[in-house]
Amino acid sequence: MRKILISTLSIASVLAYEGCGIDKKEALNALSQSIYVNVSNKLQTQEEFQNGLFSYFNKNIKSESTQSSNVTLSNVKYIHKKNQICAIVSQDEINKNLKTDLQLIQSFNINQLPKNFDEKQKSIINLLNKIKFVKALGNLNKNQLSKINDLEKQLKDLLNKGAVVFDINIPNAKISISSQNKTFSPSNVIELPAGNYSYTISAKGYKDITDEFTINSNKKLTITKTLTSLEELKNVDEKTKYFTKSAELDISYGYAITTDHKPQWDSQKRIEVRYFKNYGIYKFGYGILTGTNTHWTAKDMDELELVITSRIQFPELFDTKFHIGSSALLPYIGIEGGWDIYKFIDEDEKKTNNITNIVRGTIGSTILIHKQFGFNIQYAHDFMEKKDHILSAGIVMDF
Repeated sequence: MRKILISTLSIASVLAYEGCGIDKKEALNALSQSIYVNVSNKLQTQEEFQNGLFSYFNKNIKSESTQSSNVTLSNVKYIHKKNQICAIVSQDEINKNLKTDLQLIQSFNINQLPKNFDEKQKSIINLLNKIKFVKALGNLNKNQLSKINDLEKQLKDLLNKGAVVFDINIPNAKISISSQNKTFSPSNVIELPAGNYSYTISAKGYKDITDEFTINSNKKLTITKTLTSLEELKNVDEKTKYFTKSAELDISYGYAITTDHKPQWDSQKRIEVRYFKNYGIYKFGYGILTGTNTHWTAKDMDELELVITSRIQFPELFDTKFHIGSSALLPYIGIEGGWDIYKFIDEDEKKTNNITNIVRGTIGSTILIHKQFGFNIQYAHDFMEKKDHILSAGIVMDF
């Protein structure tokens, strides 16, 4: 825990200032705070002094301990005292630093700040600390104080700004930002006052993107967006429209496991064939699904499922079309029910209790490379006796 010590000598005669801490950095920070505390003491009324000198300083030191008071000081001496490192600077050195900083501030122009945002913010913080130092210790006249106050206000306004950079795949895109009366280009640092903004990114031949962002003081945000060409969206739209009005054949290869590891359904290789009729976002169909954990021969197979399937597919959601480049993406959820009849037909004695009921939930996506050809990936889980988990993928043909 940092401890700030101000020597009796520095309080009484202001001949030196002292600050202590666990290392040089902490000691130097404590030293700069002790300077401001000492100066603040001079500005208090006589009544406050009567409350007790040391209790007054303890109160001020506590209130100042959370602020960054980085004073640029030269010829600081370091000594060891009671297992701490203490930084000490004389009043003469303070006066020398004060004169140097005052000259710098009086001659400084806002245009001298670095162009780079991060470097600019560091420079502003450094200058504001110097201004605080000069205002606290300098014997300024009215004219000097007025000019320094004006500079301080300009610097604080700039410090209140943040920045945003748009990383866009189209270099000549134009960016419009709310409350700003000009457009901006990608990859440039855009400085804005802290607050909430909306923006629109546009480029000829590409779909506009509209969104919002928040600027925080002294922070830089990066926003990455990809514009999609109108031609690409047209191709996606053509594939989707054809597919959602077509008949469809899915052939998939999959793998199944069961949570209770029932041997007849666990670790199963599967071949699944389904036929669908698409009605926009709805699709209905049926399928034959088979499985084995050894070989694809009649005697080694142990699953033969007949299922009826229904799905809801989402070619777009809230006016957003799903796609990867010009390939259409159609996520879906669904349910399928049916029966596994393999044991029923395999046994010589036909018993209905050898038929296993199936009710599975499904989730997946169709990826259309061409309007009549694509791929499918799906996860399914049975809620009845099998309780299997199936991951499958395959080809999709529609006509």
